[in-house]
Order: sequence, then structure tokens, then C-alpha cells
Amino acid sequence: MPMLLLPLISALCAYMIFCDAQARNMNAHGWALFILLSTMLGLPVYFLMRKPRRA
Repeated sequence: MPMLLLPLISALCAYMIFCDAQARNMNAHGWALFILLSTMLGLPVYFLMRKPRRA
């Protein structure tokens, strides 16, 4: 069961980052792929590198 949850969590995080990156006018596809491939290491990197939300 845990082996099934990790890809699901990774895909969910990638989708959420994709939506957030699009709203911030960033490279959404690139960030989603980065998060998909490096879930736990990529999330803090994204949160440090993301741009402020546009109005």
C-alpha cells in the first residue's frame, strides 16, 4: 500500500505546483516535472524560488 501512495502524492504535488506556477507566471511545466521527479527535495526549492503572485 505505501508503494502505491508515493506516486499518487508525487503526482498531486506536481499538479498543485503546476497550478501555482501558472498563477505566478513561471515555467509551470518545468516546475511540475521537477517536482514529479524529486518530490520531497523539490518542494522546498520551489517555495524558495517562486515569484510573488501577480495581481
